[in-house]
Amino acid sequence: MTMRRFENKSILVTGGSSGIGKATAERFAREGGRVLIFADRAEELRQTAEGFAREAQGLEVIACHGDVSIAADVDRAVQQALQAFGTIDVLVSNAGFAYYEPFLDISEAHWDRLMAVNLKGMFLFSQRVAREMIPRGGGVILFTASVNGLNAETGLASYNASKAGILLLMKTLALELAPRRIRVNAVCPGFIDTPITHDFIVNDPHWPAYLRSIPWGRAGKPEEVAAAFAFLASDDAEYITGESLVIDGGQMAVLTEPGLQDEREVKR
Repeated sequence: MTMRRFENKSILVTGGSSGIGKATAERFAREGGRVLIFADRAEELRQTAEGFAREAQGLEVIACHGDVSIAADVDRAVQQALQAFGTIDVLVSNAGFAYYEPFLDISEAHWDRLMAVNLKGMFLFSQRVAREMIPRGGGVILFTASVNGLNAETGLASYNASKAGILLLMKTLALELAPRRIRVNAVCPGFIDTPITHDFIVNDPHWPAYLRSIPWGRAGKPEEVAAAFAFLASDDAEYITGESLVIDGGQMAVLTEPGLQDEREVKR
């Protein structure tokens, strides 16, 4: 039986046209929520919204095109959600991207653009939505951070820094907004099979070696991250705020490559 934890609840999901954002929007909608998806890729957003509209289950999803780093676009998305739904009960601030490049080669333009989307966008949406939640008695704000906000990975200095920033932003908001009955948490996905990473999984010769760092033995699924968001937004998580939930198949628990310890035991 499908749970219906979000009946009469409204949810705004940024980066909602693909990957984790799309799966999250679908999860909330299937549980009865009214969802606005926000993204900057207009054609992809249109196709995603049309796909939701074709669902036989009648998922209630509307779309808004814009850039998370532009305050006017953020305000327009919030106003559209309020006009359509009356309230915003849950914000899933998910939009983000990465440049893969050595630290010494990062341009100022690349650094600024990544921080504008990955970190400034989180600030703009969470502040704007929190101001709407407070007079209505509270709500839930959730961020997509990453295991890269907890540990570093070469070639991703700007991305790592942005995700670490999200985690401290989340903790600060959790402290400041708790008296206003707004819970604030983050998820930290590991390697998830999304349109951005799928080519690496199926075509890159380095994937088998990388896979050895994931004890569970596979990449994560967007739906598994969506399930974590749904839990954190639900009443079951009423006493959880200021926390980051790692979803990585055990990757962060690794000290040595899986199997290496067993090999050492055999050699003894």
